[in-house]
Amino acid sequence: MITLALGASATQATAAQPPPRVALALLPSPRHAIKGKPFLERIGSIHGITAFGFVSSIQGAYTPEQVLLDIGAGTRTTNALYDGDLPEPILLEPAGKGGRISAWPQIVERAKTPPADIVPGALAQSIRDAGYPVGYAGIDGGRNREAIVAADRAGLVERVSLGSSKSLEHRAVSLWARSAFMTVRLPNGRAGRVAVEGLLAARRPQDLVIVLQDPNSVSRRLLAAGTAGLSGGSDLRSESTRTDGIVVSIDIAPTVLNRLGVAKPKAISGEPIEASGTRSVEDLVSLRKRLGVVGPRRWSGVLGGLAGAVLLIALASVGRPRRIGRTALSAALWLPSVLLLTGVLAPPALLEIGIVAAVSATLALLTDRLLPWPRSIALPAAVTVGAHVVDLALGSRLIVRSLLGPNPLLGARFYGIGNELEITLAMATLLGLGAALAEAGPRARVWGFAVGGTLVAFLLSWGRLGADVGAALTLGVGVAAAAVAAAGTGSRRTRAAIVLGAPAAAVGLLAVLDLATGGNAHFTRSVLRAGGLDELAQVAQRRFELSYTSLGRGVIAPLVVVAFVATIVGWRFRHRLLANVEGYPAFTAGFYGAAAAVVAGALTNDSGPVIFLIGTTYLALAVGYVASTPKDEAPGYARDRALSGATNPR
Repeated sequence: MITLALGASATQATAAQPPPRVALALLPSPRHAIKGKPFLERIGSIHGITAFGFVSSIQGAYTPEQVLLDIGAGTRTTNALYDGDLPEPILLEPAGKGGRISAWPQIVERAKTPPADIVPGALAQSIRDAGYPVGYAGIDGGRNREAIVAADRAGLVERVSLGSSKSLEHRAVSLWARSAFMTVRLPNGRAGRVAVEGLLAARRPQDLVIVLQDPNSVSRRLLAAGTAGLSGGSDLRSESTRTDGIVVSIDIAPTVLNRLGVAKPKAISGEPIEASGTRSVEDLVSLRKRLGVVGPRRWSGVLGGLAGAVLLIALASVGRPRRIGRTALSAALWLPSVLLLTGVLAPPALLEIGIVAAVSATLALLTDRLLPWPRSIALPAAVTVGAHVVDLALGSRLIVRSLLGPNPLLGARFYGIGNELEITLAMATLLGLGAALAEAGPRARVWGFAVGGTLVAFLLSWGRLGADVGAALTLGVGVAAAAVAAAGTGSRRTRAAIVLGAPAAAVGLLAVLDLATGGNAHFTRSVLRAGGLDELAQVAQRRFELSYTSLGRGVIAPLVVVAFVATIVGWRFRHRLLANVEGYPAFTAGFYGAAAAVVAGALTNDSGPVIFLIGTTYLALAVGYVASTPKDEAPGYARDRALSGATNPR
């Protein structure tokens, strides 16, 4: 009886517990950072905030209104795919007890222009459809554009409370008592902090408070954030980023819906935010500082480091030009591994270039001295691929800090393998396998490429690790082309069928693997769970348009033209260029596989021109490596080996 009584009491207590509420508090930050006081530290020091991190604000060109629209829509795409800019000004127009967002019809029409399903107001509409009230608390005299987050699909804000900054705390707490979800624009300075503390004091155990740095006219790719009501750790994290301390703006919508017990509509693509990890505020600030230089420093660091390495090699190889040609490729293969090191060290720009140049050159010279040509490049290729695979298994903590990493500040990828690293590792895999199998027999060559290349392709593309479906396509074609060349048999039609069918088979196997292991990466969410051919077509169109628009950046277009012409000429004279490795058919096969991977990667990724330039650079260095035979491997030597019994794949 006692047990039954206790059970009945517990049931009644649960039934009597009011439903949870969520408050999104947008806290203004200074237009210029306060020296020595990052904004995340200010949020983290608020009593009651238990988990903190950064929110990726936007994908593409920055505008604060687009950030707020993305939060309310729960999905986003790069701004380059929209037709035209947002209307100006966007503000809250009070109407009765509520209000409406100005220019909302134009906002909705613009949201239809990119190849993506974007529904402005999806968050508030889902809450209202579930029968829960939505409110906004702001300050008189301003635009109150923050009310965008509380607007439904018609641009209407159900409940609005406007008044002075001094009354904001009282009004917000009062409005929250009558709203399941409330967005509040906090005042500047101490009044804002007091208002946050008032909300936290009013929070019940089942409620959730999200404090977010209010987006303003200053471009802020990562907005500081903190929460009260999430348990499990001190860092904000979601499946969108899989990185402790970083989430995405579109993750806020599913987090709100999840707490309120409202089903997430198809239009919302973000993932719920969780609290996990043990990174401190200082750790996260350090990570943000490093991420802030990855994009701006990427090409100066990579190209400057490679050029510096070649210069150092030339200075150390005076009178030995062949040595320069051999070690240049080796330095380029060592370079990605060195970038993992500098990512951890996070040195100033010039020092990072110097470290990359010096370490890459030193390792390349040692490799050339200790290992025989043409097998010497197998070591840097294996180390580079192996180091990145190991880091993927450990959560991409080094890769995300590398200059060749995914560059989270762009807002498209936060972990795993990005496009630039994809083609780099593909080149290392295929050229490295060609060198490692240089002395292997025909059967071993074919199986070496097939097994080794396929393994790397799946590790880079598997949702639990690299999460880069492009690697399955790029390496799928490259590995098949290398294996076919290594076999040296079969008709042209059969070879073409194998090479062209390989990526389809690779993607099919990847789909099975991702679904079976719960990969839940971008490939799973945007392709495998697509609602039909229309959504798949949207994915393809986005990739094509993004690839095409990248031609307009800097000198990419003329460089692509030069690389394309060089590729055509190189293919025309490929037998002459590769004559020195006729006695090493696996090396030739690896080169052909790498060339095929460059073409496949450029055609199937949304950074096609950049991938093409990186790939052709490695191919050019490989040609220099082939031409720079040691003295005991003079041009006629390899040909004599071939005539004495080695098999030529052609």
